[in-house]
Amino acid sequence: MVSKTLNMKEQIRQLLTSSIDTKQKLLNDEALLNAVQQVVDVIVNAFNNGNSVYFCGNGGSAADAQHLAAEFSGRFYKDRKALPAEALHCNTSYLTAVANDYGFDRIYARLIEGIGKKGDVLIGLSTSGNSKNIVAAFETAQSKKMVTVAFTGITGGVLKTLSDYLINIPSSDTPRIQECHMLLGHIICQLVEEKYFGSSNQKQNSSPFDLKDIDKTWTLFLDRDGVINEDKIGSYIFNAAEFTFITGAPELFKKLTDKFKRIIVVTNQRGISKGLMTLEDLDAIHNKMLTAVEAAGGKIEKIYFATANDNKDFMRKPNAGMALAAKHDFPDIDFSKSIMVGNNITDMEFARNAGMYAVFLSTTMHVELPNPLIDMSFKDLKEFAESL
Repeated sequence: MVSKTLNMKEQIRQLLTSSIDTKQKLLNDEALLNAVQQVVDVIVNAFNNGNSVYFCGNGGSAADAQHLAAEFSGRFYKDRKALPAEALHCNTSYLTAVANDYGFDRIYARLIEGIGKKGDVLIGLSTSGNSKNIVAAFETAQSKKMVTVAFTGITGGVLKTLSDYLINIPSSDTPRIQECHMLLGHIICQLVEEKYFGSSNQKQNSSPFDLKDIDKTWTLFLDRDGVINEDKIGSYIFNAAEFTFITGAPELFKKLTDKFKRIIVVTNQRGISKGLMTLEDLDAIHNKMLTAVEAAGGKIEKIYFATANDNKDFMRKPNAGMALAAKHDFPDIDFSKSIMVGNNITDMEFARNAGMYAVFLSTTMHVELPNPLIDMSFKDLKEFAESL
């Protein structure tokens, strides 16, 4: 009995590891992350234009389709108005009648024929990418100039050629694929909600935060250049020798560490993709920074960096990729209890896209205030730390 219990526990660990490994592949798949970002924009645009979003799937994927539709028509995080979204399998009288009269392969296509209109979005979930009723629905949707989004496994199946946007999970294992469909589906729902309902407008003025409310449940996100270290305007910090702390910066981390649950640095580093520096150079810079901060009694939990040169890359600020990567690594992060401190408008947009509060430091540029992207402004990191 003991041996069987141990074997089962080991099997549980193996299955958990398999799920984590698949999600790690998602995190490292730039093309897939870009597709997710594009789908967010497409859905927001559809809602802005008065269009609807429809979901379809079979079996467990039908349940996932219904779940995700409810995140829009109900709510995700925010108390807000309902959004026009529905799963296509919910009317059992329709489903059984059409399956009986026309065949199961036509159940979704016929409904799209009746209710779909130009600019609507059809999202189909099929682990194989070959589900005949979803393939038929996509063909009908294309004829009506709807936008098609396929959630599939690694090959994409037939849906690959019928999709405007393909989210193909890098796995051929059905349970792992479905788990990742829901993970990315939730991410899309959260970002659409934030973007469509304007997190900046809701946080700016209507519910300003008080620095006195900050406790050990809050997370502090910091930009690097111009916030922690001296910035090279129009250039890059190429190596550790060029990295110079802003006066007193390491010592400030002791107070910040005492105040926040964790501190995370998020920095764009396109100099790597341009071939101007190497990952080894960046590691040396960050090791120098971490060593000095720890010597002063502070702690930086983790540093996230985006090396892509393309401004549309999901991991590059102002996009929310690095924030979501941090949320993945530290699931207890609550973006409604998080602050982004930076010295560029892209940092403020990053905060809004992730649903954080935005604190601007005027170390390298001047911005007219009030600004809807900025909740608070300080001269530098020292003034911010001293205000806590």
